[in-house]
Amino acid sequence: MNVCIPLLGVKSEEDISGFLTKDLEVIKPSLEGWEFLNQPEVFSEQQRQGIPMMVNEENIPYCIQFTLEDIEDKSNVQRKKELIKITEQVVLSLQLYKEGWFFNPQQYQLFFVLNENGVFKGRYTGPFRQINFDQFNGLFPKQYYLNKNDLTINNAMIMNTPFANTYKIVSDYNSITPNSSVDYAIKNFRMSYNLFGGYSHRVNFLFTMIDCILGDLKARKIHKTQVNVRFLQRANIILSDYPNCDDEINWLVSDAGKDNYKSSTEWKLIGARVYRNLIAHGNAEDADFLIHVNEHFERIQNIARHLLKKYILFYFFTETKPDQYNKLNFSNDKLLSEKFYLFIEGVKEQKIAHIELLNNINRFIC
Repeated sequence: MNVCIPLLGVKSEEDISGFLTKDLEVIKPSLEGWEFLNQPEVFSEQQRQGIPMMVNEENIPYCIQFTLEDIEDKSNVQRKKELIKITEQVVLSLQLYKEGWFFNPQQYQLFFVLNENGVFKGRYTGPFRQINFDQFNGLFPKQYYLNKNDLTINNAMIMNTPFANTYKIVSDYNSITPNSSVDYAIKNFRMSYNLFGGYSHRVNFLFTMIDCILGDLKARKIHKTQVNVRFLQRANIILSDYPNCDDEINWLVSDAGKDNYKSSTEWKLIGARVYRNLIAHGNAEDADFLIHVNEHFERIQNIARHLLKKYILFYFFTETKPDQYNKLNFSNDKLLSEKFYLFIEGVKEQKIAHIELLNNINRFIC
């Protein structure tokens, strides 16, 4: 079964086509092809309304196309379940790969063609399949850009490309028993892409995700484990390979400008901790404005993105590499967040096994 996932919001500075992985091809349908995928009456109505996306080829969205094997004989419910699973995997991989917003295709619609003769089979529609993006002018976050360097024209040549590595992080995690802490962190990260929430709502999801992984800024314990390494140190250790790590982590925990944030002369000096406190204490509208003025949403999300990849990889390695895991000497009754803290503490104490694992995680991401 051939599947087509439209990526509304994805942009490129030039026309592109090619492969993200061996199985995932990026295409841009022709006007006729896009009409074929949509219901004719929907297409005609959108043309009648003059919705730009549907009027000319320039505004037709890029799509990801792939094939699902051995699915033709499954029931419609089973087929949809498989399709949703792979779509979620693709979407999360794109979100973890680089910054930028695009509309979750599950909220729009997914298309599929059942056989090699191109006989159209159907679509799974979401609640916003007839959305008109014109109404969001000026409210969009920074949009997602793909370029030729992200793709290859020969899928047989794909090795360890940056996207292929990110896709492997997600697919490897999906291949093992899920962990509720990792799932919760992923859910909050994905919620930061909500087009219909303000910046304060989206940033709040990111702060929740960061706390889920690293513990609270002032935490004395993570579950039953005593905390001896301060939050700033924990973040600096696990994100040591992040660009401008010291400056970015210091900014993340800083409450600079908390007393004068309404003064325009102080706006550029505001630390990320001020946003968190404004949101928590009932001043979300002020946080919305300041995050927008300072263009700080992507800055916070980029830190969260890098941290989440580390957390997923940590869980995967500890679940699938028993020889390496046993060297860490974790008690089996510890929760994942406790183990992650003890892992960071071990790196700080220069324990060889802990440093080797961090190096392996960093190499995989790079």
